[in-house]
Amino acid sequence: MRRFKFILVLIVAAGIVSSGFSFKAEAAVELVEVGSYSGLTNAVDVTVNDSVAYVVYNDPAGQATLAVIDVSQPDALVVKGRAAAAGSSVALDVYGNYVFIAMAGGNPGLQKVSVADQQNPLPGTHKDLSEAPRDLKIANGLAYVPVGDKLYIMDHLAGPEFPQIVGTYYGAAETVDVEGDWAFIGREGGLKPVNVGDLPNITEGGAYGGCNQVRDVYVTGNYAYLAAGSDGLHIVDVSNPGRISLPKIAALNSFEQDIESVFVVSNMAYLAGTGGNLYVVNVNNPASPQLIMSCDTGNAIAGLYVKDDYIYLASGDKLKIYTLNYAPNTPDNLSPSNNASVETTTPVLSAGFSDPDEGDYLSAAEWQIATGLAFTAEEIVYSATNNAAFFTVPAEAKLAYGTTYYWRVRFSDRYGSWSGWSETFSFTPVDLPPAAPTGLAAAAGDAQVDLTWNGVSAQDLAGYNVYRAAASEGPYEKANESLIAQGTSFTVTGLTNGTTYYFRVTAVDNNGNESASSETVTATPQDLTPPAVPTNLTAEAHDKEVVLRWPAVGDEDLAGYNVFRSEQPGGPFQKVNESIINGCSYTVSELANGTTYYFAVTAVDVRGNESGRCEAVAAAPVDDRAPGAPQGLTVSPGVYKVFLEWVTNTEPDLAGYYIYLSTDGISFAQSNPEPVAGTSYTVTGLAHRCYYFYIKAVDQAGNYSPASQVVEAIPQNRRHHSDPHTPSQSEEEQQEQDVKDKEGALDEQLLITLPERAGAPLVQVGYMPSGEGFGMCFGLPDESGSRLALTCPVFSWQLFNFHLLDWWG
Repeated sequence: MRRFKFILVLIVAAGIVSSGFSFKAEAAVELVEVGSYSGLTNAVDVTVNDSVAYVVYNDPAGQATLAVIDVSQPDALVVKGRAAAAGSSVALDVYGNYVFIAMAGGNPGLQKVSVADQQNPLPGTHKDLSEAPRDLKIANGLAYVPVGDKLYIMDHLAGPEFPQIVGTYYGAAETVDVEGDWAFIGREGGLKPVNVGDLPNITEGGAYGGCNQVRDVYVTGNYAYLAAGSDGLHIVDVSNPGRISLPKIAALNSFEQDIESVFVVSNMAYLAGTGGNLYVVNVNNPASPQLIMSCDTGNAIAGLYVKDDYIYLASGDKLKIYTLNYAPNTPDNLSPSNNASVETTTPVLSAGFSDPDEGDYLSAAEWQIATGLAFTAEEIVYSATNNAAFFTVPAEAKLAYGTTYYWRVRFSDRYGSWSGWSETFSFTPVDLPPAAPTGLAAAAGDAQVDLTWNGVSAQDLAGYNVYRAAASEGPYEKANESLIAQGTSFTVTGLTNGTTYYFRVTAVDNNGNESASSETVTATPQDLTPPAVPTNLTAEAHDKEVVLRWPAVGDEDLAGYNVFRSEQPGGPFQKVNESIINGCSYTVSELANGTTYYFAVTAVDVRGNESGRCEAVAAAPVDDRAPGAPQGLTVSPGVYKVFLEWVTNTEPDLAGYYIYLSTDGISFAQSNPEPVAGTSYTVTGLAHRCYYFYIKAVDQAGNYSPASQVVEAIPQNRRHHSDPHTPSQSEEEQQEQDVKDKEGALDEQLLITLPERAGAPLVQVGYMPSGEGFGMCFGLPDESGSRLALTCPVFSWQLFNFHLLDWWG
């Protein structure tokens, strides 16, 4: 068994290098614990493959259990799975997806456990042996198991079948290591190499008998390192294992305890003593091994495995993970520099941190300030710790101007290892004003100027003052009411636009010392404020145009407005007007009827500052332009009808004309239900009386023109008689002919109830369609004289009022 634990601090000589751990010249190193997992009862052995540690431990009843532990994060170890095995264990090793456990008690032999599923390791076959194993080594696909009086060699390790013995060496065997074709057996009296390159044939090599016993052996390269009990560490040349007598290269026996086990990593040998001591030996030169450190681990160590930067220990009921940690380098790049003058009693101290371990970082810093170089308790005036590479001396340190102070610092890394103290530097606080600010720049705004400058590096800086003047030679007055303690910028407000101003800046320290002025810069504020955004925009749609109106914006320096339009609610908007609009209305023309447009307005002042666009309004132009009044209307009377003619209107969207008639020249009614497409029209069904006419034009959008001039006419009547009260037969015939002359008339049978009057053989009835126009018809009452049936020329689409005109009896 060659696995153990140690904690130590040392200064390592130059040139010592180990795989996984690189010892740096003159660097303080110590072993620090970075992770631990408990609950393993009696841990026996550990090995690591990739980021998984396999630990075998025995419970109080002597039953073995394999624990599979995730060690990818050493400070957060997690058990992935466990598997129990019958009997107690003494060692383990890994081959492929199997862990092999050497079982010494209960059921001696070799137990195979599948770890293909690390969360559910499964015990597999068990190779029974009559003797209890003492150790286990897997090399070259074979298992080497020493059992005291012989050494078994087994194969069939990769599959689920039982391991098979493929060779046996009969001879004392307590421990074993394998290098190439040779197995090196440690036993009482020394070391015995045997050739196993031609199994089952095993050939003995030479021997080494320079020590009483070999409790552990580790072979690497041309050397075998023997843990030789009370004889310490023996190093044997095994470059020719067949040599009869193997030469001893060196022996080291300056140990307080017997050496029980050995583990070699490159040029460093780790030795475990019987009482738990750990010894670290430099074997860079095997002929001259050097003991460089030793320590008491405090616990018996059953197993150790070294991989990369970590040392894994099976000890007691725990798996512990350690790493060799180098203390940080001595701090360098100290500031303030030695013998410096500082302009404050609260200076900032800083130093450079570096560490031999890649990825290590500063976790703490200790700072000391003293009045003497010895840093005695009496000399130290202030000390503090923080976790940064700089430190601001607080006012409570009560440093005094004109007094020289000495300071130093040391750093600690993430594992708590401290560097040595830095060099001792001195500084003296002096009460001087800060340097004048530089880089002053001015940017003019609206009635204000924005100033910026470079910060002053004085450690006791309190802030800045800004001064302004109306002339370069002054006088200058302070622009800030209180010290500008934060930042390196300031805005001077309340200025007059168009006036040139001059500006300077000074720095002030904590004691009120003010620096010289910075360079002078000039700036002229300008009106950059746009007018208010117009509101309450309205849009009135017309034929191919939209009229926009809005209330005036109240800015005193208003120049006018701009109008924008878009065919989408969200834009893009394009300016419509070519020049500034002075009023509060605007007509956007040359638009397409039926298309929805969106309009917005901005306000512009005399300096060209433009407001944002107001909320957009929508409008769709429509044809609302009426045709012109028809011209040249003439009328010609006919028999119960008139003929109207007029001059054609020129509008391209003309739909036609409507004819209106009246009997009194005041109340007119529309004569035709549909517009007349031509320039003439005949009104029929009229009476022999005076009628009045005018016409209107209508376009395709339904817009009506104004009325034409009014014309009048009396339709002709072909019925002639001398006495209207004594009509003759010819008159009745003439009446019938008149009815026939009324174009479009229909014969309608009308039944009329007459007022009470006897003896009226003939009745004349007048009728008026819808109260307009006039016609007459005649008939004879029935025998009772109170009812009259007549036939009159009327029109089915008109309403008629009938009036009794006369009767003759």
